[in-house]
Amino acid sequence: MFFAPVDVFLDDTSSPQPDLVFVGKANEVIVTDNGIEGVSQLVVEIISPTSVVRDRVTKKELYERFGVKECWIVDPSDQEIEIYTLENERYELLSAASVLEGELKSNVLDSVVLDVKTLF
Repeated sequence: MFFAPVDVFLDDTSSPQPDLVFVGKANEVIVTDNGIEGVSQLVVEIISPTSVVRDRVTKKELYERFGVKECWIVDPSDQEIEIYTLENERYELLSAASVLEGELKSNVLDSVVLDVKTLF
């Protein structure tokens, strides 16, 4: 698990900096001294008031296009988390929960179940 600032080089022109990035052991060769050179299994974007469109639309579409298996969108102001998983080259909502109710499950981190109340 890596946290910002870390560059994720998806190609020669696309290098976003997700807030958190997970690279599993099977894919650890993409971790270099320069950053992460290739597609990670999971990224997390934490929304701030100035980054809503960039995180929810622009970066999410970029991760989808390059085949990042999971994209988590964390919204601290609404105390919600959404997990999108790649299905047939498109993101589908896999799991969503708020501080009011719910647990989150991940396809990438299959043994992890998160109670959102403990995160906010």
